[in-house]
Amino acid sequence: MSNVDLNFSKVSQEEWKQLVQAELKGRDFNETLVWQSLEGLNVKPYFSKEDINYADLKPLNKYAKTSMIAKYHDLFFNDVDGFIIDKEVNQEEFYNKVFFLTDENFKVNAKSDNYLLFDLFTEAEKKANYNPDIEKAKKILSNTVYKKSLLIDVSLHQNAGANIFQQLGIVLAKANEYVNILGKSCLDKIYFKFSIGYNYFFEIAKLRAFRILWSNFISQYQYDAEPYILCESSLRNKSTLDSENNLIRSTFEGAVAFIGNADALFLHEYSGWNTDNSIMHETAYKQQLVLKEESILDKFSDAMKGSYYVEFITNFLVKQAWEFFLEIEKEGGYLRSLENGFTQKRIITQAQKEQEAFDTGKLILIGVNKFPKEAITKEPKKVNYNPKLIQEIRLAESLE
Repeated sequence: MSNVDLNFSKVSQEEWKQLVQAELKGRDFNETLVWQSLEGLNVKPYFSKEDINYADLKPLNKYAKTSMIAKYHDLFFNDVDGFIIDKEVNQEEFYNKVFFLTDENFKVNAKSDNYLLFDLFTEAEKKANYNPDIEKAKKILSNTVYKKSLLIDVSLHQNAGANIFQQLGIVLAKANEYVNILGKSCLDKIYFKFSIGYNYFFEIAKLRAFRILWSNFISQYQYDAEPYILCESSLRNKSTLDSENNLIRSTFEGAVAFIGNADALFLHEYSGWNTDNSIMHETAYKQQLVLKEESILDKFSDAMKGSYYVEFITNFLVKQAWEFFLEIEKEGGYLRSLENGFTQKRIITQAQKEQEAFDTGKLILIGVNKFPKEAITKEPKKVNYNPKLIQEIRLAESLE
């Protein structure tokens, strides 16, 4: 090895591009090799330190042990770190686990880490009710049995078709609304729920960008509160036409959560949703076991640190998300932006753009609109959007 010269000459991006341009034999570089994400970012085939402004980089030192979460079943109790609780269960078993409870009336055990799945703005988002139950929120906030009790849920928005910087901007807008209603002390009780989509590196960058944005946001209030992030697999890119590829897609989404240092991860069943099929629930948490124990994805504090590509996306998302947050604030805050239809309109516009890309084959879901099990002979159905609501709509519904 001592006779091998490893001092390769440096090549600039411009030199590299000129060489590639020659190999393209007249085809346009941008049209052939550059693609645009749904966030409006032009993605090149090659990134280097020339694309990074090192003054913008912020180290993400937080290391999260990602808890594996499943739907509650007593047979899984020794295999997972926590559960989604959507009905009363045996309270004697509540110890040394993480529990996400869907109802504030469920009894809890103080020996567990309890998180209430209560988002003050759900009624406004799903039912166009713009009078949130503030007294209920205050009561929940004062209940010390919950480690965190005020959820900021943007999984709905991802499944409705919001792009990444819209999701991040909405997180900040909802947090600001909480502070305006309940005071900044509520920041200690706020936590976050993200749905992980199909664009792998962008989704990793989403979680990284969020931590930077959150740090910037709470600094405006001279406050310090570490964010707690619950991730789940997306429903938007799943289809009843090909459940096996749903399994592959949700596994990749789980990998994003581990690599992005989510605090907790829940995967939906790959064949059907909100079912009581214990086999499907078991498969969902065993996907996480493979990622954690076989792929050891939970052993790094920031696996993408220093990646020119991911750092570039992260910085782009931070800037775009903050701008979108400020746009919502100009509308009078999150609730007012829902009441006047601003946020819904922006999400629907983005969802239609994504749906068109899917329907025309530009956005590919293997087994659904590309290499389907059975030939698709009908035209995609038109998707109807309610301009007053934020609706979960799967891309493949147009073909099912």
